[in-house]
Amino acid sequence: MEKVVKKKCVFCGKLNHSSSKFCISCKLPFSNLIKAPFPQTTRITKVDIKTGFLIILSKYRKWILIPISFLKLYINTIYSVSVNFIRAIFMFFKRIFSEVLEKYLLPTKTFLFGFIFLVIFALIVNKAVVYDRYLSVKTIPEGADVFIENIKIGISPVTNFLTKKKKANLEINKLKTVKGYMPQTHPVKINEDRVFLEYNLEKEKYPVDIITDPPGAIAKISDSEENELFENLTPTKVDLEHGIYNLKLEKQGYIPMNTTIEVDYKEVTIKRSLNKPIKYGGVNLKLSIGVSVFIDGRSFGSVAKERKIRIAEGRHIITLKKDTEILYEKEIIIVENIYLDIDLKFGVLNISAHPWAYLYIDGRLFGELTPMTEEIILPEGSYSILLKKGEEQRKKQVVITPNNPVNIHEIFK
Repeated sequence: MEKVVKKKCVFCGKLNHSSSKFCISCKLPFSNLIKAPFPQTTRITKVDIKTGFLIILSKYRKWILIPISFLKLYINTIYSVSVNFIRAIFMFFKRIFSEVLEKYLLPTKTFLFGFIFLVIFALIVNKAVVYDRYLSVKTIPEGADVFIENIKIGISPVTNFLTKKKKANLEINKLKTVKGYMPQTHPVKINEDRVFLEYNLEKEKYPVDIITDPPGAIAKISDSEENELFENLTPTKVDLEHGIYNLKLEKQGYIPMNTTIEVDYKEVTIKRSLNKPIKYGGVNLKLSIGVSVFIDGRSFGSVAKERKIRIAEGRHIITLKKDTEILYEKEIIIVENIYLDIDLKFGVLNISAHPWAYLYIDGRLFGELTPMTEEIILPEGSYSILLKKGEEQRKKQVVITPNNPVNIHEIFK
């Protein structure tokens, strides 16, 4: 009886028949290369690479089969859940519409399962597949920045912008290019291959506060073409577009006011004070000499003999000057439509003092006198004259008349 020769597989250790070309356990071939996977040769052939790969595959066989097993389990689970889900839906409808299902749908059970599967498959494909769509946006006026989901796609008009979105928030903002227009946001549906959109931009309005002193005035606002836009009592607030407007303020007992306001891309506050109507009276001047007239420090020119001057009602100070010398100064009260008569005649006072003295007229210091005679013009009337040099004093009472000059000369120690 011939002895059976067996050889041992170097990979799995299984005994095989001597004539076997492949191991019955690991299915790897027997060859001389197995004993020496990488022979001492200078050239590596395709057989060497294949043999080396088989060696690695045999050595890590378990680790390669584990993820494959998990993948099979995952696929089987998904399939089982899907089948059970479809069955559950079917049983739900069957329980509700049992009579209808038994009468009409049970004979076509296979068709129903197929139809439900096709519907679910179509929904999944519709969600998964992304279609190219082209969007064109036009604005009136043009030049606005156009955004989709906060991403700028261009400046209007935008033509054939490629997008894969079915729904998006479209933002149109012209403030970044041309001021004075409100930004807009529009939810859009891009259901077709090519979508054309057109929008009219609205001008932005800015708040304008109108305040008057006193309050309660009627504020009327009109444009450059005199079209009335707004009317209300102050204080009030209105929103206006950028531009220049006419503002009219009216209140009973006060002078109407017309002014312009400019709205310049920001909030504007208008404050105005209304004035009551000015009531006038005046003075009638009749003078014997030419003088300069000042009322409350304001010059009203010169008066030779007679002049009528219009003055607002109230208290005023009138001053008459000859060159720089004040001849007459008095506080007067002006009443509406009444003119105060001031009839003044002037005389001359010639006065001197030796060697010198201070001159007081009606208790008011007039100046310092010297031996040189000084001519002083005074309105007609009685005056108290005081000459003072140290402790020494001289008092006199004089009457000034237009045609009779008064002469005084005093000598002091």
